[in-house]
Amino acid sequence: VCFFFFKQKTAYEIYQCDWSSDVCSSDLAAAAGGYVGGPVLLVGDTVPAATANELARLNPDVIYVVGGTAVVSSAVETALGSYGTVVRLAGTDRYGTAAAVSASVFTNAGAVSKVFVATGGDFPDALAAAAAGGYVGGPVLLVGDTVPAATANELARLNPDVIYVVGGTA
Repeated sequence: VCFFFFKQKTAYEIYQCDWSSDVCSSDLAAAAGGYVGGPVLLVGDTVPAATANELARLNPDVIYVVGGTAVVSSAVETALGSYGTVVRLAGTDRYGTAAAVSASVFTNAGAVSKVFVATGGDFPDALAAAAAGGYVGGPVLLVGDTVPAATANELARLNPDVIYVVGGTA
């Protein structure tokens, strides 16, 4: 699981996924982490000692768990609770989760001028978009063959000046 630690004593926690086949929650939250200045740490089915030590050092007030219980187990969520208040950001799928992360971090509708959109079917485009999004302060939202309702609703809420579509047509 990836953690994003913010200067405001907040942590974002997301699951480490299979890089060969999935868009990772870390791709979705990396732009948010970059935007607010947070590093990334990894965990899996448990909270490893290195992550626990970093959580103890940082002493976050809030830890945001990114993804549903199929992504980050309730046991990991409970373990994280000993380091701060845990808030789960999740949608019914990866598209909804990306929108939930965006809505949580980019709270001023209309104040976000740039949004990055990448395929939800594979990770490289979303990973590249996350670096750019973190740099310019724009979220990463996901699409498939069509624009899912969660993505369309978040785009409407944000009302950005520019939408960057990251990746090719193949």
